[in-house]
Amino acid sequence: MYFPEGNWVVSTALTIPSKSVRIIGAGIDVCKIKFTGTTGGFIFNLSGDNAVQSATDAGHEATVSDLTLHTTNAGGVNNIALKFNGAFSAGLVDPSVAVDRVHFQGQTTTAYWYYHIYLKDCPHSKITNCLLDGQYVSSGAQAQGTEAGIYVTSTASSNGVPY
Repeated sequence: MYFPEGNWVVSTALTIPSKSVRIIGAGIDVCKIKFTGTTGGFIFNLSGDNAVQSATDAGHEATVSDLTLHTTNAGGVNNIALKFNGAFSAGLVDPSVAVDRVHFQGQTTTAYWYYHIYLKDCPHSKITNCLLDGQYVSSGAQAQGTEAGIYVTSTASSNGVPY
């Protein structure tokens, strides 16, 4: 999916089925995808045979690059900019994720992503050249920010690790 230069308004989260996919914009801060609903972002379901790399494929199963992901809502638990749900199975090549040149931002001090990047069962991931705007203030005051910039978890763990 290619997003040319401009501002794109989306009212709800976009779910990508278990296929290899690339979401590419015309450039960071040149291509802005603005999510306006109470849930937002891209949800990638990297499970099933179509999402497993072949032994000869050096590409990533999900690639997101060269764009800005913007939210206009407070970061409820379903307001995640990029959510990758892998389905690692022993003996299969792991799902892989690449995120490069992406700017994550909120609209105001009360509009922010809950997580910028959420990785579940995605042991092979590459995140480079990204700007994660924000700081979560737990004292009751809310600054433009996030609960966690990058959240990593797996079905084999009892809880995830925020970064």
